[in-house]
Amino acid sequence: ARMKAEQMKAEKLAMERAAVEAQKRAEKEAAERAAEEALKKKAAEASQRKASEEKSRTGGVV
Repeated sequence: ARMKAEQMKAEKLAMERAAVEAQKRAEKEAAERAAEEALKKKAAEASQRKASEEKSRTGGVV
């Protein structure tokens, strides 16, 4: 019975460790995704700004 208890404790620890690893990985992936989105947004805003500057410089004709 003691072996069974030890085994269950080990399995519980392994599951908790796996859960922590999964959580860390998920947070890292979410952060990377957020960074990518921010970069895309910045690039889009920059190209929009460039386009509107071109328009104002050429008097609305692009």
